[in-house]
Amino acid sequence: MKKYLLLPTILGLALGACSSSAPGVSTGEGGSVASGGAGGTQTATNSGGMIATGTGGASGLGGSVASGTGGGPAGAPASGGTSSAGGGIGSGGASGKDAGTTTNGGASENGGAKNFGGTSAVGGSTAAGGTTAAGGITASGGATKTDGSVGAGGTAATGGTAAVGGATKTGGTVGTGGVSAAGGSTPTGGDVTVPGCSSPAPAGSPVALHGQLKVVGGKVQDQSGNPVQLKGVSAFWLNWENPKYAESKAAMQYMRDNWKMMALRAPMGTGASGGYTTSDANKTALQARMDTIMQNAQALGVYVILDWHSGSAYQEPEATSAVTFFTGMATKYGACPNVLYEDFNEPVNVQWATIKPYHERIVTAIRAVDPDNLIIMGTPNWSQDVDKAAADPVTGTNLLYTLHFYSCSHAASLRAKGDTAISKGAALFITEFGATPADGGVSPNNKVCEAEANNWFSWMATNDISGTAWKLAAGKDSSNYFTTAPPVDGPFPDSVLSQTNGASPGHGQFIVNWMRQ
Repeated sequence: MKKYLLLPTILGLALGACSSSAPGVSTGEGGSVASGGAGGTQTATNSGGMIATGTGGASGLGGSVASGTGGGPAGAPASGGTSSAGGGIGSGGASGKDAGTTTNGGASENGGAKNFGGTSAVGGSTAAGGTTAAGGITASGGATKTDGSVGAGGTAATGGTAAVGGATKTGGTVGTGGVSAAGGSTPTGGDVTVPGCSSPAPAGSPVALHGQLKVVGGKVQDQSGNPVQLKGVSAFWLNWENPKYAESKAAMQYMRDNWKMMALRAPMGTGASGGYTTSDANKTALQARMDTIMQNAQALGVYVILDWHSGSAYQEPEATSAVTFFTGMATKYGACPNVLYEDFNEPVNVQWATIKPYHERIVTAIRAVDPDNLIIMGTPNWSQDVDKAAADPVTGTNLLYTLHFYSCSHAASLRAKGDTAISKGAALFITEFGATPADGGVSPNNKVCEAEANNWFSWMATNDISGTAWKLAAGKDSSNYFTTAPPVDGPFPDSVLSQTNGASPGHGQFIVNWMRQ
């Protein structure tokens, strides 16, 4: 969908969507025109950062509001929210090489940030009194969530804003991260221990609430047999990431507790500069970083998508490297319910018949060690042609197909491909998306298309399709969560998130609001 081609003179290879070949270079892909919609408004107040144990607490889009002593490190207070207007007319992301922006503190990013508008909300919820379970969300009590009806183009239905005390949710899917369904409360009790895992899932965390995931009837269900929609964050290319937000345990805990992040996608570049397959030193370094992310996520009860971030994974010798990597990760972490495997980010210039054998090879390798965790398989044309994959599916259990979108470039015609795949019984997972142009919103094309993004959110909710939004980075690209880089360990209050109508537009606030619903 969006992405980046490596400079041939520098790297001598090309990667597709979401994959950049080299820092600072990005290509866009043509798409349909979408116009931005107007965001709603929201107001909330918040003091404190991490979740504390307590009783009750009304929920809202900006996080539940309560007072008292925080259960963890205090986040920066924020107040009120500002309304944001739609991101204007989105144009098809013309192919080409547009200069990317440099992330604060280091690596330039290709394919820059995707920007979703929306109103700012106050980060994080606090509760009166109490202490948190180790690394946990709430031990007892907690924030409640009230479902509401969705208004057309509506307030707070999909990625929009909600009135305080009543965050609405399209499709009625299970509440995210420790927020209970209407009238309920977060589960009480201790941590959830899973045999074979190094750490128990903290009480109230996403993994404690939903446990082992499975695919039934083309949809993802949790351990109780209920449909579940994971909402989360995609990190930036790990081989270029700076600051290294994805590896920070404190950052992950902040996003889980304050943004209601349920899943983190870890995109490990392979053939791009600094990538896993480029040298033994880089392989060792990236393996260690993936291990750190997995271990932090186990301790915090967060789902992780292990992303082989490549546009040519099926080619040798890379395919054999992928088999070795996924076999190793399945051996280390396959007994835990929080690991998901994404074996091929965005195949480019290749047909399904060519990449299907690669998927079969990876599935066989993983299933020899891990019989049940979800495997998400990339589809042709920057992971858009899910209809072609569904027409000739890979055989196996708990398998899904990747669909990527960027709302300024992709609209109803791409959702129609998704509908076709669903009608054939395929399960879908949107491992990467943005409310931006397909190139990631590289300046001067750094815009946000809220209205079309909300159409996507409604469709995802209706079909119980999970998603992780690109990208946890700072800079001018509108797909960045931050305009200026905050400290690597946080906090990340709403005041540091990129805004639809900011001086440098970005979709950070809009995406965080969506996760909080």
